[in-house]
Amino acid sequence: MRFPINNISTIFAFFFVLSIECVSQNARTVFEGTEPAFSPTGKKLAFVYLDNVYISDLNSKSREKLTHLRNCHCPCWSPDGKRLVFASYGYHSDKKETFSIWIVNIDGSELHMLIRTQIKKDKAYDSNLDDQYPRWAPNGKDIVWSHDKQLWISDTTGLNARPLTKVSAKIFEYDASWSTDNKSIAYLRGDTYSSYQIWKMDTRGNFQVRLGLYEISVGHLRSSKNGKALFYDDQSSIFELDWNGASSTPLISNVLIGGYDISPDGKMIAFDDSGPEVDSPKIHLVRIKFNNK
Repeated sequence: MRFPINNISTIFAFFFVLSIECVSQNARTVFEGTEPAFSPTGKKLAFVYLDNVYISDLNSKSREKLTHLRNCHCPCWSPDGKRLVFASYGYHSDKKETFSIWIVNIDGSELHMLIRTQIKKDKAYDSNLDDQYPRWAPNGKDIVWSHDKQLWISDTTGLNARPLTKVSAKIFEYDASWSTDNKSIAYLRGDTYSSYQIWKMDTRGNFQVRLGLYEISVGHLRSSKNGKALFYDDQSSIFELDWNGASSTPLISNVLIGGYDISPDGKMIAFDDSGPEVDSPKIHLVRIKFNNK
């Protein structure tokens, strides 16, 4: 994905090779890939491998390739477990070098772009700009993603697309994470190139407030499936956070974290060890006890 910073290599300079012993005796490596995402049942993982989206059954470790596109990233499951949304450059015949949001059934059928035509509403939608970091709402009806530097929202048909945040970040905002009552959204917001903060708002983009005093260097934000907890990382540790901004000690630390997700039962983290110095990143599973699972 395109990180909204000037030189990502400087951020990764301090990283070191993953040591399973420093994570947990229960950690295990499952397969090569990046950006793991648990299915709503927790029995499958969607992930990215060789630029495309795959699904794997965690019991059988079978793999199924869902896409044949360029530069796929950030798979996210629909709440009913029947579809995935993700970002991609698109077909190999399409020479454009910008990300678009795509949706596909988990059997690989009905692959299509979320936004198929230029849309004008409160503000012009520019199809020449990147669409990245899609997240599916718990109600199954809406998708939020980053269009250029601002969070946008639409229904799953791509209609009624509009900016979500009332006051957009100066640099970038991404990784929307819902409370399960569908009343609040937390997200990462950057007004400088050096760090990002966790913010929250209602689902209409009102009442934008900063959550805690945490500064993150291009990490990710996730929520537990019951909506009680948030999780954020600084690319070497993962922390638990409640919706009032109170944080915990690291759930895992001293590891290289590219992407990660939290299992629906709140007992496991899937993460990858991708980085500039890693030729074949792998996905790992580790059991952790959360405070607000």
